Formats: sequence, C-alpha cells, structure tokens
Amino acid sequence: MDDQAYSLQYRVEKEHWWYRARTEILLRYLEHRLKGRRDVRILDIGCGTGALLEALAGRYQTAGVEPSERAVAFCRARGLSMVRKGTPETYLPDQPADVATMFDVLEHIPDDTGTLRRVHGFLNPGGHLLLTVPAYRFLWSPQDDIVHHQRRYTARPLRKVVEAAGFTVLHMTYFNSILFPAAVIRRLTSRVVPERPLRDLEVPNPVLNRCLYAVFSLERHAVPFARLPFGLSLLCWAGKV
Repeated sequence: MDDQAYSLQYRVEKEHWWYRARTEILLRYLEHRLKGRRDVRILDIGCGTGALLEALAGRYQTAGVEPSERAVAFCRARGLSMVRKGTPETYLPDQPADVATMFDVLEHIPDDTGTLRRVHGFLNPGGHLLLTVPAYRFLWSPQDDIVHHQRRYTARPLRKVVEAAGFTVLHMTYFNSILFPAAVIRRLTSRVVPERPLRDLEVPNPVLNRCLYAVFSLERHAVPFARLPFGLSLLCWAGKV
C-alpha cells in the first residue's frame, strides 16, 4: 500500500467495523488454537500500522516485521517498539517464534510459496502459521489494484501454496460469510459505477458501522471450529513439518 492508504488505515483501524470485527475473530481463533496459553511467541509479518499487533501484544510475547517505513512509524506511535522494518526475505529473528501470523499479506507478495518457505524457517519445531487472504478472483475490483494485490485465493490453490512451503494444513475456512451476498453485489456494481479510491477504508455512518460490526463479529463463534463454504476472506492454520 502507499503512504496515503497507511495513513487512512491508522486513523480508522480501531473504529472501522471490518478491522474491529476481524480482530475479535482472530483473537478468538488464536485463543482456541493455543488452548488459552500465554507463553507463546508470535511473529506478525506485515503488521501494517499495528492495531492488530497491539491487541496480540496484550496477550502474547510479540514481534513484528513490516516493509513500509511509514507503517513502522505508526506502529511506534502505538508503542510497538518490537516492530522492525523489513520483509521476510531480509528479516533475521532474534529467536524462533511459536506462531507466525500473516493477516492479509500473502496476496501482496509476488512469490507467495518462496516467502512462506522463508517464514517456515522462522518457527520453532512444532510451530504454526496463521494467515488470512482475500477470496475469489471474480471479486477483483479497482480497490485490489489500488492496494497492490497480486491475486485473490480460493481454498485449493492456497492449500497447495502452503503445503509446497513445507507446512501441513490443519484447518482452513472461509469467513466474512454472512455479508458475502451483499459484498458480491457491491463488487459487481462497482464495475459499472466506479467507487472512490480507498472507499473500503472509509468509516461508514455510525449506525451502519455498528450494524456491520455486529453482524461480522458474530462469526467469532464459528470461525475457530467451522469450515465455512464461502466468504470474502480465507483463513488457514498450518503446522510446521
């Protein structure tokens, strides 16, 4: 993403319905998968402006790596001094992690398999990878171009990429499923009536923002256990072989 997108993301992350609900879903997911443990070291790769990493840091031992100097500055403004500027290819961890997270990062990377192989080496034996990516090529819109996506995924190709990097897929599910029909209509309509750049990062009016948050956040009760058949995003939990 460019500096304008990072600046907007930093301003809205703790208020915008999508960011708030996604954070709750992912925290609940890790709580379930880690069985409530707190003695876990998490490396958040591509941590952006740091709101989700800040939430993780309240529960776990954390480190972060982020290629954008602008985004790293926003992380530091949140008090996240453990964030380093870099990419998986340049990052040298002080110690192995128990869990590597990549939240809506892999779709930005040209060599997704090669990057995951590098991430595999950051983990302790028995470590895990948790990643999320946007789903379905047919949902591609100008917003994907604006934020420099390389691709969108479906379950089978993502599984192949993760397994080719040396991981074993333990759980995979789509999510943001309840709002999926409305989002499909909006994405298809945007091909006829173009939307403003970065509109997805704008906070809607307070009533709509609360309603969308309430609906999306309901999925925190299902995503850790279910294999939802469709959704706007795809989640993968994998183990290091």
